[in-house]
Amino acid sequence: MTSLLDYNPRTEPIMTQAPDRTPIARLFKPRPGYIQHPLKAWPYTWSSVGWFLAAFIAMTALWTLVGAAIVTWFEPSSIGQAEAEINFWLEDNRSDFLNTVAKVLSIPSDTPVKIGLVVAMIVVFPLVLRRWHDWAFLIGALILEVSVYGAASSIVGRSRPDVERLTTAPTQSFPSGHMAAAITFYLGLVMVVYWNTNSQLWRRLSLGVGILIPVGMFVSRLYLGMHYVSDMIGGIALGVVSLIVAYNIAQDGLADHNADEDRIQAPQVQKLDLTPDDERIDL
Repeated sequence: MTSLLDYNPRTEPIMTQAPDRTPIARLFKPRPGYIQHPLKAWPYTWSSVGWFLAAFIAMTALWTLVGAAIVTWFEPSSIGQAEAEINFWLEDNRSDFLNTVAKVLSIPSDTPVKIGLVVAMIVVFPLVLRRWHDWAFLIGALILEVSVYGAASSIVGRSRPDVERLTTAPTQSFPSGHMAAAITFYLGLVMVVYWNTNSQLWRRLSLGVGILIPVGMFVSRLYLGMHYVSDMIGGIALGVVSLIVAYNIAQDGLADHNADEDRIQAPQVQKLDLTPDDERIDL
């Protein structure tokens, strides 16, 4: 199985004779009975926007409630005090070398890095994979994650650990935005690789990156004094849920497209996961 299927929009035979249509109709809908070029396909529909908005509201409410419970009940408890001791211990055991390592491990989720990678993939994904689905899935998950993180963090307003912080951030402590972004983006890339190739080399490389970067992010953000452990767990959960929501919204959008009798999709854009059915893991 390969990701670049044999469909060629220039040589693919016409399925039926297209009826006469107005110029405006030609702009917005493919000709009935004709195979649409794969790079003109998109996994989302207008209803997808509504689902993303509903997900944002529900997830923001949930993370806000969890954050408020942590600040109100968990933080003053004996377990919450024990959690704070982890940050104090890390502060007491810092060194110049470990400070440098922690700052490097935190870089993959810095905002300029994420923006640069997303922009690069606008070029790379269509060229290599011959479709927009993978980029659209990732950007949908990232926008959802960042939106929920920004709203919930502002509402909860949890203070960062009472230790010397080795870096700065304009937001609050819960949930960890760096952790959520690491899960959403780098595990999302693992999913894209698994969808598009059976190569064990590429799968193992992507899985290694998808595990090592979040693990490094977890340790580094604690070490730098930016978060409590509970913040990191909240970030992990936010990243995972954002991926699941974006995946299912994209799947629903593709189902709507495939049900359109006037839209004959090229094989590589009919679904997100191009692996055989018996190897597929649905979220």
